[in-house]
Amino acid sequence: MTIIGSKSLDDVTHRGNLWLHPSCRLVGCMVAYISFITSVFYPSAAFAQEQELATAEMRIRALAEATASNRVSFEYCTCHFVLRLGTAESLDSAVDGQLENVDAETTGVWVVDRDRLRYELIRPQHVVQQEKEQNRLRIVPLRVVKDSKRGVYFNEVIHGGTVYHPGHTGRPLEVTPFTMAGAMGAAAGLDLVRSVRRSLKDDRIWARYEGKRTIDGVPLEMVRFGVTDDDDQSDLVYLLDPARGFLPVQLWIQRPDGTVHSKAVVTDVRQCTGDRWFPMRCVYFRARTEDAMQGAGSVTVFQVTDLNVANRPSDDAFVVTIPKGAALHDGEKLGSQITLDAALKVGLDDAERLYNATQARYESYKRRIRE
Repeated sequence: MTIIGSKSLDDVTHRGNLWLHPSCRLVGCMVAYISFITSVFYPSAAFAQEQELATAEMRIRALAEATASNRVSFEYCTCHFVLRLGTAESLDSAVDGQLENVDAETTGVWVVDRDRLRYELIRPQHVVQQEKEQNRLRIVPLRVVKDSKRGVYFNEVIHGGTVYHPGHTGRPLEVTPFTMAGAMGAAAGLDLVRSVRRSLKDDRIWARYEGKRTIDGVPLEMVRFGVTDDDDQSDLVYLLDPARGFLPVQLWIQRPDGTVHSKAVVTDVRQCTGDRWFPMRCVYFRARTEDAMQGAGSVTVFQVTDLNVANRPSDDAFVVTIPKGAALHDGEKLGSQITLDAALKVGLDDAERLYNATQARYESYKRRIRE
């Protein structure tokens, strides 16, 4: 029996369903009902096949919930990291740290406390200006502070940004410790939990548990997702580590001919208190040839340099500095733009005041239009 701390996968599956929508939880009851009916009215071969499918589905759901359980166990943390972009002669070279032509590098900070978030990608202004002039800007410096009700997103390249408000979740963040160096896409759109949700809601998307695989002596579990009746659609494949919080430690996109378009590999994981596991380094490799497993490619390396999961961040940790002259607006309302007369340290309360200022500007704009 695979164990998560002191709980088995079966325990995780049935202890309140951390992430499944009620409509998805109904699937488990339906599976049990179908299995019962099949056992009564169908031959043993059909029953065995039905049970196998039901068991595989429950296994996939259990794996996804175990992954989510580890992730949400980090209720708060402060994480400093380095993000590097370059090339490598092969995936193995990238994993070993042999990067060439490093053309972009940035430091960053990711601070979380429940729904509160601060995220920054920090780069020297002269470097950003030089890259803009050379039309080769690869990493956009960002400053973000938000919670579930308000927030500010500032893009240094355009010297402007958006003020969030209730009901507007804000722009997604593509590169965080749990998005495998950006391989999962913005807001982790390709992560295991969301992929399982989509497969439960959309009949065109299938999910398949492909059993255990041993990679470099480490036993892992494989899950594959694809699209029904689409021979041109690539599959999404995950390898999860049951000994380390069921973290996705490999993720790749595989074409129908078996070649790999891109692959992400987590190379370092830290064990934290409470049998929690935090990804510390990930390499994301994109092929320049037909197969990412052969030849050179582009590389993103995400490396955590300092991690604090023991102490809850103070309120002061959720503050970013927005520079003088920044143009901020409500992204949904034309004419709501305000310009800062001086540099401003923005916390969550300040974000709410900035939002109110954009609404006042919008009302003024509407009056001018009517006149």
